[in-house]
Amino acid sequence: MKAFAVTGRPIGFSRSPDLFNKAFAAASIDAAYTRLACASAGEAVQIAKDLGLDGFNVTSPFKESIVPLLDSLDATAVSTGAVNTVVNRNGRFKGSNTDVEGVMGALHAAGVEVRGRRALVLGAGGAGKAAAYALRKGGASRVAIANRTDARAREAASVLRCDWVRAADVTDETADADIIVSCLPAGASLIEHGSLLRGRAVLDASYRGSMLAGGAGTWGYRFVGGTEWLVHQAAAGFRHFTGVEAPVPAMRNAADEFSGRDNGRDSRVVLVGFMGAGKSTVGPLLARRLGFEFHDIDWCVEGMTGADVATVFRTKGEAFFRAAESSELKRLAVRSNVVIAAGGGAVLSEENRELLASSCTVVWLAAPFPACVRRAGGPARPLLHGKDESEARRLFDERLPLYLSTSDIVFDSAAVPAGELTERIAGEIGFAIAR
Repeated sequence: MKAFAVTGRPIGFSRSPDLFNKAFAAASIDAAYTRLACASAGEAVQIAKDLGLDGFNVTSPFKESIVPLLDSLDATAVSTGAVNTVVNRNGRFKGSNTDVEGVMGALHAAGVEVRGRRALVLGAGGAGKAAAYALRKGGASRVAIANRTDARAREAASVLRCDWVRAADVTDETADADIIVSCLPAGASLIEHGSLLRGRAVLDASYRGSMLAGGAGTWGYRFVGGTEWLVHQAAAGFRHFTGVEAPVPAMRNAADEFSGRDNGRDSRVVLVGFMGAGKSTVGPLLARRLGFEFHDIDWCVEGMTGADVATVFRTKGEAFFRAAESSELKRLAVRSNVVIAAGGGAVLSEENRELLASSCTVVWLAAPFPACVRRAGGPARPLLHGKDESEARRLFDERLPLYLSTSDIVFDSAAVPAGELTERIAGEIGFAIAR
């Protein structure tokens, strides 16, 4: 199975897993896609290497900081100084920028002609640079960049060989522009009043609560939502990942389905991961932080049988334990306001994986193999006790794709102390992952 992900900070809101997983299914490609929650671009690259990912997407704020960490760049990444797609080729990471195709695809799909038009880009980060580059390559007669920090707009314009305007002059520049592309963070704006946009085409990179979306009918401008940008850049990324054309209708359907979901915080959080990944340590801390109950499936089985896990394995066998484990998961996965630490092998059951994917937010604590073995040694881990490291490694490798295909979001649980990891998980869950 091929393994892919998207990374950024925050990342819990990302729709990319929905788009890519639907596309993989539609194209009959054996692959899975999840979210990597990382504090930095460097951490993202490291965990991608540790997990052996075949590729990953990059969103804010890592699109620029990841550039020097990669082995090579294609022409779009070099020209924009930003990367949103990374492909693993025989252990070497190559960066591309498919936001360029996302911008042009979104505008063309909306019937917006770029050639010969004057364009204004708001924001000089990775997305803004991609937008300016795309518009210039698309034949716009003038492209100007504005940013809340003038120095950054000036720097981006120098790299991209386009114009820049001071934030204080955006109102005047808006009057001369035919196309305006906003690449500002969700909720931010440099446009003081919607009437300034009358008669213009407006593309907003944000697909989360755009401040510009609601004014189109009132003020008479053509609004192009960020979902179109998302779909077209994802389709280009799919081609980079797989070598085949993307099933765009499947991706668009996934985006539309996501938009209609309840984005409230999931009340059932399940921690999965290999033995020693930290589920029993982080679980109680996370439950306390969220105000939820905590349940450890191993402890539940011990309570059911009156024996510790090692004894259950020795006297009743693994099959008995797995059945009891599944029974406890079914019992708890319908409750609200719970954090559940699943056993390391819970994902071996397809029924368990389907249950977790359909009813819970699944957090994968993905500690590297050496850290897991170091933490998990001893008779309390019956599947590891008495076995050499190669056998433990076989179990680890066997389960990695199952953790990935089941998870909503991944954290490197060996990278930071348990208390800090708990805060990071709680913060990401606050961005309302919905399946």
